[in-house]
Amino acid sequence: MKCDPLKGYHLRKGDLFFETIDPVTGSPLPEGEAGEVVFTTLTCKGMPLIRYRTGDLARFLPEPCSCGSVLARMEAMRGRLKGQIMIGNDHPLNIPELDEALFPIPGVVSYKVEILSENGNDCMEITFCVREGREQAVSASATETPHEVPAIHESLEQGNFRIAPFRFGETGWSTTGVAKRMILDRRQEEASS
Repeated sequence: MKCDPLKGYHLRKGDLFFETIDPVTGSPLPEGEAGEVVFTTLTCKGMPLIRYRTGDLARFLPEPCSCGSVLARMEAMRGRLKGQIMIGNDHPLNIPELDEALFPIPGVVSYKVEILSENGNDCMEITFCVREGREQAVSASATETPHEVPAIHESLEQGNFRIAPFRFGETGWSTTGVAKRMILDRRQEEASS
């Protein structure tokens, strides 16, 4: 349930038991850590669900809500497991996190991300669609921005990931909806050629 401040969802713990789990191992994650949302129905008798895997990524918010409710909260969904890929040493990269990092850059209209294999390491290529004449400003502003995404930051720290110089594409790209942007995984294509 949402409340007036719109800062996450309050959970009906009397009817449903929510957990976040590691999507690979299925192990429960500590409060505050993002993972796959699973739930168990507590009051359903006809067809109960036990640890139903939603495929959604989110985390529990440990701090109290400004609305005053004592119900536990979950943040808005970060995306779906299908909308992410693993980079570096199995760090999950997804579109909502990239959106949060890249769209605040003045002049960015849209972007495309490709993950390539380069000498056994992952390399990310970002092609920006920008307002006319904004290429230089976007390039300067975007240099540090991808480092704010946890998966990118951790992969760069481990030294098995690289960000290629930015590229710029046509201005006719669609700008609405997460479904329009994808992370294209080109590593398998390169391995098979």
